[in-house]
Amino acid sequence: MSALRITVIMGGANTVLLEYMEYCERHKILLFSQFTSMLDRLEERFQQEKISFYKLTGSTLKEKRLQMVEQFNKDDTTVFCISLKAGGTGLNLTVADIVIHYDLWWNLAVQNQATDWAYRRYIESGS
Repeated sequence: MSALRITVIMGGANTVLLEYMEYCERHKILLFSQFTSMLDRLEERFQQEKISFYKLTGSTLKEKRLQMVEQFNKDDTTVFCISLKAGGTGLNLTVADIVIHYDLWWNLAVQNQATDWAYRRYIESGS
């Protein structure tokens, strides 16, 4: 698999995101946003475009959260949308090779931690 790519797409750029994702076929994408309302809008667009995805927010139950993570690591789902605040610890999403920060967050440490969920894969595997 190719090296981990990290992309920042500023809010309001849904079209840019969808165009970018066309070039990301056969990749696993972690898409972070600080706004759950933005994830809701992206969910609608992904459904319209028939893009497979999971969505994790603060309201996601712990059991469902673990189930989605396991499924994402095993199935052909393209995108895992995650609220930055809901991400927290315990996510093992190292199958992802593209990380998109849809909007920048004021706390760079939290944003970097989110990226590290995918980056660990490359440290462990040497890719």
